[in-house]
Amino acid sequence: RLQALTGRREEARKTLARALPSGSRYAPPIRLARLLLALGENERALQVLERAYAERAVALPLLAQDSRFETLRASPRFKKLLKPPPPA
Repeated sequence: RLQALTGRREEARKTLARALPSGSRYAPPIRLARLLLALGENERALQVLERAYAERAVALPLLAQDSRFETLRASPRFKKLLKPPPPA
């Protein structure tokens, strides 16, 4: 994330490629979404968060207090993520 924010976008993209889940590797969705936002990829960040919501990721309630998601706050899709998921 810091790489993207300091203008080292190519380096940040390589970090993102390493962080994306592949095979048995797990990458926390909140962390991926933050990196995508820092790269200006809001749509992809929302997709990652929506997938985490569908999988009932435990960290999603933290989105409400995390200022790094400020650029998404006006989005109806983001607002939906702040609500508890429907019962399974």
